Amino acid sequence: MLQNIFHNNSKIIHSVGTRTRKPPRGRALPLLGILSGLLNGFLGTGGGMVLAVGLRSAYPNEERESMAMATASMMFLSFLSTILYSFGGHIGAKDVLPVILPALVGGALGSLMLGRIRHELLELLLGGMLLYSGLSLLL
Repeated sequence: MLQNIFHNNSKIIHSVGTRTRKPPRGRALPLLGILSGLLNGFLGTGGGMVLAVGLRSAYPNEERESMAMATASMMFLSFLSTILYSFGGHIGAKDVLPVILPALVGGALGSLMLGRIRHELLELLLGGMLLYSGLSLLL
């Protein structure tokens, strides 16, 4: 099963790495990366949403690939933030152990489902999450 997970994800990553469409020129993608990193560092969340929306705008016909790129980028951001929060004394292993395994299971399930979900539903899910997150912070 684990081999299937990596095999399915490698297809997504391979298709992202070999796309024929050229990435946008200029500073848009590096600025998007900086913004997502700042949000992730300041708030501990939000960077992935910014990346997903920004990459979706940069690659409008490649919804699944945009989500895969955002997820792959967030892996590195989350790892770095975890190290920095840990060294800063903000979190410890006992704080994160109860959620690590369920989060890994959810992440594996989500990546397996990504290729099977229509892009309209992905847009609806992302938009709903953004709307709910924004409203919950404002209210």
